[in-house]
Amino acid sequence: MKSMKKKNRKSRKGIKAGQAPALSAKLWKEWIKFVGAHCGARIAVILALTGNFGLRCGEALALKREDINLNSDIPKIRISGDTQGNRKSPGDVYVRKRHIQWLRDLMQKGWTVMRTKGHKHGTGAKKVIQCEDTYTVPEKGFLFTSRQNAKTESLHYHAVYAHVRKQAPKFLEFLKQSGQQWSSEISKLRPHSGRATLITELMGEGMSTALSMKHA
Repeated sequence: MKSMKKKNRKSRKGIKAGQAPALSAKLWKEWIKFVGAHCGARIAVILALTGNFGLRCGEALALKREDINLNSDIPKIRISGDTQGNRKSPGDVYVRKRHIQWLRDLMQKGWTVMRTKGHKHGTGAKKVIQCEDTYTVPEKGFLFTSRQNAKTESLHYHAVYAHVRKQAPKFLEFLKQSGQQWSSEISKLRPHSGRATLITELMGEGMSTALSMKHA
């Protein structure tokens, strides 16, 4: 029995998770809206950053206000490489024209969603209420701070992963209500799906895989 367990462990060694599924640009917007409604504005903003700018989730979580420069000749986001989540490919990510106003509004006004939450005074069989939920960018430091007494100053990747993994199958069920056929891959969305979505979009515009990965 002992030798069999060792053999099983060896057989699993080196197995990697599959590529994070990508969505169409239109469906990605629906996903962000769905996440905002069920997880709140902050998680939705994190995922929006990954899809708009091709950031890895860890890079988005490690961003500080000082890393975003919209006043230079070429607006850009700086991946500093200072923290564990953004050391893989430090450098500048350029902000495309279509996202400049979105990012400027986020920095100045924050982002507000209507969130559906369970509540003891809620209505319906599931006892839910709808309330306005706003994410506001801090005046300095990390954009997404962790709870007090946490081991890290910024929100941890696992917190985002837990939200995404829980909501992805629900998003698929939500889409099925339209009566159309949808791929089961949607239920496997992950925090890196935003980056995969942008890379797929750039390749569709004629950019090579290598260049799209560099751009993202």
